[in-house]
Amino acid sequence: MKKNPKYKKEAQLGISKDRANQIASEVLMPEQKYIDNNLKKYTNYPDTISPQIKEGLLDMYWQLGNGLYKYQNLFNAIANGDISQIREESKVQYKTPAGKWNFDKGRYENRLNEYFHYKFGGIITKRRFI
Repeated sequence: MKKNPKYKKEAQLGISKDRANQIASEVLMPEQKYIDNNLKKYTNYPDTISPQIKEGLLDMYWQLGNGLYKYQNLFNAIANGDISQIREESKVQYKTPAGKWNFDKGRYENRLNEYFHYKFGGIITKRRFI
């Protein structure tokens, strides 16, 4: 949000978690069509991918930008409904000022709890037929 001038001033004044989520949705929703188009490369049934998985992809886009689309193993795992592989591929790391990569356990656990699981039961996606 800090990078987006439209919301920078509001963020400096302090905002609630609900407002932060609303802003994130406004900024990220246009990206959903690109995520859906990318899913079509991996499955003929992108409309069957669960909403929480797509939200997880948006969360990753928020962190990675277009770098998300380099995660081919993640998109394959989503297309195949392989929740273990989805979790493995979505691990969160960050680079320290010294250039060292560290595992961000808190962010990763939040991503797993919020997005990459069988929240509402049932399958994540139909089998991949490409």
